[in-house]
Amino acid sequence: MTIYRQCYTAKNKASTRQGTRLAYGRYGITTTGFARISFRSLAAATSSIVHYCPKAKRWSRVRAVVPFTRKPQDVRMGRGKGVPKGAMAIVSPGQLLFELDGRLSIAIRAASVSAQKLCSKTKVVQ
Repeated sequence: MTIYRQCYTAKNKASTRQGTRLAYGRYGITTTGFARISFRSLAAATSSIVHYCPKAKRWSRVRAVVPFTRKPQDVRMGRGKGVPKGAMAIVSPGQLLFELDGRLSIAIRAASVSAQKLCSKTKVVQ
């Protein structure tokens, strides 16, 4: 038994209504399908947006809160679940990942660069 709480694998069943409309900025980056985005992918996408839009305001609308576990490579099967290795965010189609404020051309360029870091297809909304 571990001291950490273990999570079951989440099932993607229905699209969400929460977090689909712009609340802070003029432009947003949304997903077009279900995805599990790791905390490393979110950090890489955020840093690429900061690189291309250093003066623009930006908001992150998703957080990696669901922990995932891994077992070491040399361990045989059985003997319980592995130890927590990181966290991921489970997103639905149409859910906003980031919001940006600034010029449209810079926002589109930042969105295209950050989309390469993510494991799901994205699009820019106004």
